[in-house]
Amino acid sequence: MNHEHAHHMAEAVTGSIDALGAWWGGFSSFYSIWFFCLFQISPFFIAFIIATAASAEGGIGDRLKKTIMPALLCSIGYIVLFSALGATASSTGMALLRYNSLLGQLGGILALLLGAWYLSALRFPRIPDAVVINVGGLFLGIALALSYRPCVTPTLTLIYNLTQSPDTVASGTGYLAVYAVGVCMGIVAAALALSALILMPSGGIAAKGARVAGGVLLIVFGILVVADLMTAYKGFLVGGLV
Repeated sequence: MNHEHAHHMAEAVTGSIDALGAWWGGFSSFYSIWFFCLFQISPFFIAFIIATAASAEGGIGDRLKKTIMPALLCSIGYIVLFSALGATASSTGMALLRYNSLLGQLGGILALLLGAWYLSALRFPRIPDAVVINVGGLFLGIALALSYRPCVTPTLTLIYNLTQSPDTVASGTGYLAVYAVGVCMGIVAAALALSALILMPSGGIAAKGARVAGGVLLIVFGILVVADLMTAYKGFLVGGLV
């Protein structure tokens, strides 16, 4: 009887959320009052895209085109880990939560290395720049998801209600992935617009400054993660912005 009741409750919750609502909840969160929560990771995601555009050659159109694949890979890394971590009723989600701290530390170290590469303080002579950026973007997305402690928005509340039950964890994980797609699309759109704004007026000086600034921000992110200061950073943001 209890199982049947739980099943009916799960069906009721499922009926209150759909894929479009999940996507919009993620996309709009960057452009609404919830932006302060995403600010925990969005500056570093944006810094990566701007630094990547600044590292490319050609006009602004060519620079932006060359950021598409790195931005996509970073988004994929974030989406996969974010949805897997949120699936608390699954064995994968529980395993990731168990080793979240260790995996996050590794992600922080990789972010540090990527930041140093953008600052030209670290080089990989035998590896093409495109490979460094693409692989670095994928792992940065993973690191962002591992270090992120999201505010539970109304949309996320509905989705997390699904991921906590074995009967609905599969659909809940799917909605989490769609939500994360919306988040990434919102951040990437803003990052591309900022890249165009920064790099269009003057290529050389602006590009060099943008690359350095992006590298510095990635190093800051790596330090926050490795030093286990992301929770304090989120508290500072919430206290300062709210």
